[in-house]
Amino acid sequence: MELHRLSTMKPHDPKLFNELYKKTERLRKSLVYQIDASRFGVTQDEVLSWFDDKFLFVFNKYVDKKNPDILLGFLINSLKVFKLKILRRSYQDNNSVNLNSISIEDLAVFNITDQTEENNKELLLNVVMEFMQNNLSEGAYELLQLQLNPPLYITSKLSKPNIKIPPKLILEFTGLEVTFENMDVINSLRREIHQAVETARYHFKDFILA
Repeated sequence: MELHRLSTMKPHDPKLFNELYKKTERLRKSLVYQIDASRFGVTQDEVLSWFDDKFLFVFNKYVDKKNPDILLGFLINSLKVFKLKILRRSYQDNNSVNLNSISIEDLAVFNITDQTEENNKELLLNVVMEFMQNNLSEGAYELLQLQLNPPLYITSKLSKPNIKIPPKLILEFTGLEVTFENMDVINSLRREIHQAVETARYHFKDFILA
């Protein structure tokens, strides 16, 4: 799925590559087992290769821009989001449903009876996230993903879990200079996210959004 996005590898430290690849190995295998490979007509090994390609793409994109700890956080977050992308595609391809225009009534039909409750929750989450992606700028959507799945670099620096991530910490994680202008950009993106959430609450008014 990501093979077409790969480009020539930038100069990098092979030791760092191998270290980060090993650190994310268990995560990649765990994410693969959460995907029904038969929906794509492939094996689990093939799905695992998709995550390898995603790892290569993200590593190559940020290896010269981030320090190793931050790069690891980017890799972990990107792999988790990539799993959601695959799940969305599996439902689109196998059920011929356009998640961009799915209605509340469609959801009731789309939640196939032999699916577990957890799978149904994940499907609904995927629909909501698809809606958010279509209603946010790229920067705001990336910030939303960061807030929903904060990497260890960020959680380790928070005084309490599940609190609002300070703009300064977000800038440090992304490698941007901590300035009033950049913090104002973060706050602006957060306002954009808040407006999109309110729109989503109305769009999915028959459901309770956490």
